[in-house]
Amino acid sequence: MGATAILCVTQRCNQRCLFCLEDEMGRSLLAEPSVAEVHRQLASLHARGARKVMLMGGEALLRRDLPALLRHARTLGLGPLGVATNGCALAPEGTLERLIDAGLELVELSIHGHTPELANAIAGTRFTFERQARTLAQLQRLGELRVTVNTVICRSNVAVLAEVARYVLSVCPRADAFKLKLAAARGRALAPRDESAELLGYDEVALEPVAALLTAAGKPFWFEGFPLCRLGAHAHRSHELHLLARDERYFDFDHDGQYPEARDGYFDSGRQLQSRRWPAPSCSPCPLRPICGGVDLGLVHELGLPELATAERAPEPLLAQALASHGLDPALARTRLAQLRGEARPAEIDHSAPLLPSLRFEHPAEPEPVELWIERIRPGAPAYARSARFALSYRATSGGGPSTRPALRELLAHASELLRAADERGASLAAARQAVGRLRRGGWSGPTPAQEPSA
Repeated sequence: MGATAILCVTQRCNQRCLFCLEDEMGRSLLAEPSVAEVHRQLASLHARGARKVMLMGGEALLRRDLPALLRHARTLGLGPLGVATNGCALAPEGTLERLIDAGLELVELSIHGHTPELANAIAGTRFTFERQARTLAQLQRLGELRVTVNTVICRSNVAVLAEVARYVLSVCPRADAFKLKLAAARGRALAPRDESAELLGYDEVALEPVAALLTAAGKPFWFEGFPLCRLGAHAHRSHELHLLARDERYFDFDHDGQYPEARDGYFDSGRQLQSRRWPAPSCSPCPLRPICGGVDLGLVHELGLPELATAERAPEPLLAQALASHGLDPALARTRLAQLRGEARPAEIDHSAPLLPSLRFEHPAEPEPVELWIERIRPGAPAYARSARFALSYRATSGGGPSTRPALRELLAHASELLRAADERGASLAAARQAVGRLRRGGWSGPTPAQEPSA
């Protein structure tokens, strides 16, 4: 099947969500692609096999030329065309009609709260709930777009997931599907709020209430970010399982320059499992491993390796269910399973390089910036200094080590003191990183905006 292209058209956004994947300060440093650049990217993605296109940001709808971009995508033979949005910019009358006329077919609408207080608090605004309510009502009235509701599961809404879904259905009963995604260990989700990050472990999420509600409503729904063994009776609702069953592949935009093979800023992320692992000993013998999304390295790094269980069920029926739910022949499950079993899956958690964003400091007397990492102590892993729970390391640079560089030695000494003090206060990993990131002594300045520790 054709790949899905995730087309990033802006980094601007009208919200400041608590778990935003983007670095808030770094976002403003990225240039917004011109119309000509977007046209070039669309043509390149089409040539590489992309057909479905999801326009994303930031908030894609902040581009006033979005209808024209949709029309151009249509002329290239791309489609279906969709937009991932928080919905606020869709609220003005006539906006949806103009986008539909330009070729928009589907909307992935992010709704994270069911009350003004919760929705606005998560979004960091005063207007989100009211504008989203207007957008939901218009989607219900128009009835022309396919609507998938995305809810990020975070500490702020984990206890009311069913209420969020119930609210959406009360305003927009025709919503087609729901996706509930566990907050990723990136961006603002790492920033502590009252010493409590938005990240959640699997044990902290009760999925049954929202699953029961959506099942009773007859709505398709998926859970993203959970290994199959943690979904239990809802394993067939795994978003990753459905991607693997259909072999749906993605072209993702490479914001950080991590993929040298990327062309036109895009790389083939396959089924978006590049940051996942299937740890031994629980996963190696598990019959579900070939169809499981595994565990996210970011969550492992932040919260430790979760408890996993070797399954005692056959994978083929789950694959058949996933295929059938998309109108595909369930008899293809056996062939698809054989293909997936032939794919290599990394078992060990790779700690060869720090996964967390670095804290980058600069000094007028130093030949180049110094990058510090704060992470949980890992047995056998090297570190410059340790507290009871955390480790401090730095990137080796030219010009010698701290023994011959007084400014570097002073930076590391102060950072070590701040780390130990934060640990003694019982700070979270994110809070400890923030404490070190505030260091401003001896001529050192930083971190740079793209690596601000509070993001």
